Amino acid sequence: MVNIARIQTSFARKAVHQPEHRFCDLYSLICSRAWIEEALDRVLSNQGSRTAGVDGITVRRFDDPDYRAAFIEETQRLLREKRYRPQPCRRVYIPKASGKRRPLGIPTLRDRVVQMELKMLLEPIYESEFLDCSYGFRPGRRTMDAVSQLWTYIQRAPKFYWVIEGDIRGCFDTISHHKLMGLLKHRVGDRDILDLVGMFLKAGVMEEGEVRDSEMGTPQGGIFSPLLANVYLHEMDRFWWEQYGRLSPEQKRRRRQVGEGNVRLLRYADDFVLLWNGTKQGAQALKECFAAFLRDELHLELSAEKTLVTHADEGFDFLGFHARRCNDYGRPVLIIRPSPKSVEHFKERVRGLTDRAMLSWDAESLVTHLNLYLKGWGYYYRYCSISQLAASLDRFVWGRVLYWLCKKHQRGPREIWRQYVKRVGGRKVIAVPRAEGGRLPVVLVHDIRVQRYPRFRRIPHPYLAVDSQPG
Repeated sequence: MVNIARIQTSFARKAVHQPEHRFCDLYSLICSRAWIEEALDRVLSNQGSRTAGVDGITVRRFDDPDYRAAFIEETQRLLREKRYRPQPCRRVYIPKASGKRRPLGIPTLRDRVVQMELKMLLEPIYESEFLDCSYGFRPGRRTMDAVSQLWTYIQRAPKFYWVIEGDIRGCFDTISHHKLMGLLKHRVGDRDILDLVGMFLKAGVMEEGEVRDSEMGTPQGGIFSPLLANVYLHEMDRFWWEQYGRLSPEQKRRRRQVGEGNVRLLRYADDFVLLWNGTKQGAQALKECFAAFLRDELHLELSAEKTLVTHADEGFDFLGFHARRCNDYGRPVLIIRPSPKSVEHFKERVRGLTDRAMLSWDAESLVTHLNLYLKGWGYYYRYCSISQLAASLDRFVWGRVLYWLCKKHQRGPREIWRQYVKRVGGRKVIAVPRAEGGRLPVVLVHDIRVQRYPRFRRIPHPYLAVDSQPG
């Protein structure tokens, strides 16, 4: 019986202790039935498996045990005979908070399974190489791990008050295939694995019945794409580490004495901030330095209009949060709240759920869907300052729900108020009747308890017992 976890641990351990080692003879692993079955189970447990690729096959087909067994055997045969060829991704678009649309590529289920195998194979190796300044799409790491570091750095002692808000223009769509494959060769010596990755990069997308070739970029929506993007952007992390991150405390102190600053990098996929404790002129020079590195080494371009140099007292946005150093509590402290864009997106989503187009729903269905979103939004921001904002958002939600109920029942506000606003536990709530009896109240953002996030949470290596990473 193949022990996948043990193999992954051995890869991680070898990658840590032999930084120059190139891993060979990997292809036989993804051809094994155990790896295919494990990858299939992981893919089917993901909600994204419900969406079909260009072949139209969805998760429902795998309810048939015979189809599942035939799928595994066919995948194994194609891989062993090296006749497997990825199909183009189906292009779909999802709306962004800015009003634009983000293109996604939906692979077929077979392609997703093979991508998952590649991820299972290579992630332990690269997790042993990635630096701690990187947080996005990595096991055991979350958005708040990156955001919480702002509380540590933007304080009176380190004085990282200047912030460069990095915005890479079309990052995932402009990744150089040639450069990426060259980076993978530093760690992967198995030609068959490299060829398989190359085929995924060149598979193209199908849009409006037409297949378009992929000359650059990693398709957003693929299981393997986030890991490839992190491998690519790890070069920027290494550049920061070599120039600034690896300096000793004494070297950093000397830089400060001669009027130079030090740098901290926080990166979540292609979103990053550089924190600088020197002068504004030094921050501008730092921005140009990183822009030149990205342009010359990675063939990526910083957006001139979105990459800003901001003082912490003015405030800046990062990962849906707005951070600003202020004197609200009698001394300078960093206050982190939901960003204005996030608040506007919250209102747009609530407006959409309570729109006239949703009048075909019953009241219980509306409140059920609304509560799911309200809980998700509230729990995402429960570690920051939302108490004052929560009250205004709750009033907004109340207004929209009462508006929807008025339209649904064609009744006036007073009658709707008497029917649906109830006093529970000494306060008023909107509560709609449940089909099985009782009432379902609308969730209040204000009721989601604000918590203190661990400021110095140690993130262990996901494949090893002890964290051995630098940075």
